[in-house]
Amino acid sequence: MSFCPKCGAQNVEGAAFCAQCGTPIQGGAAPQFDAETNSAANPFQVGSQTQTVGYDITGEAPEVPNPFRAFVICMKKYADAKGRAGRAEYFGFFLITFLVTLAVSLAFILPAALNDGDVEASAYPAGIVILFLSISVAVPGWCVTIRRCHDLGYSGWLSLLCLVSVIRGIFMILLICLRGQPYPNKYGLQPQRRR
Repeated sequence: MSFCPKCGAQNVEGAAFCAQCGTPIQGGAAPQFDAETNSAANPFQVGSQTQTVGYDITGEAPEVPNPFRAFVICMKKYADAKGRAGRAEYFGFFLITFLVTLAVSLAFILPAALNDGDVEASAYPAGIVILFLSISVAVPGWCVTIRRCHDLGYSGWLSLLCLVSVIRGIFMILLICLRGQPYPNKYGLQPQRRR
């Protein structure tokens, strides 16, 4: 096995170019894996774990969570900010949170509006339910944001930008749109995603 000197991706032995970034690796100073010590001079290796990047030649794409599964994954990792979260996991969590909030709002307010009732009176219980919902997803939402920052190669402290209301929307759109680092970084292995 050889590693790309530019991106650190593990490539098959004898490859002339990196499967991930296309950098020439033959004859270069690519770090080599030492099987006896189970270590490599690879700055992108996390512990004893390695990950080969590039397309899977078997034709099977890695599993990408659907939005509901992404929400469940984030709730299981309730207060776990370690590791990385892909775009699908991040987007799925906030999509399900938004849809549940919208459904609760409509369930309380729509009947009153259709029956010419007091919409303001029905908004109060909806607000209480949405408050409890927001409290219950605040910690996993913050942690998935930190893990998403890790996937991009940034510190979790960058997630503090969510506290600035003007920047929050732009920051969340960037986290959804930007592709994470396609190789293991100091926060862990690459999350599974479609290539």
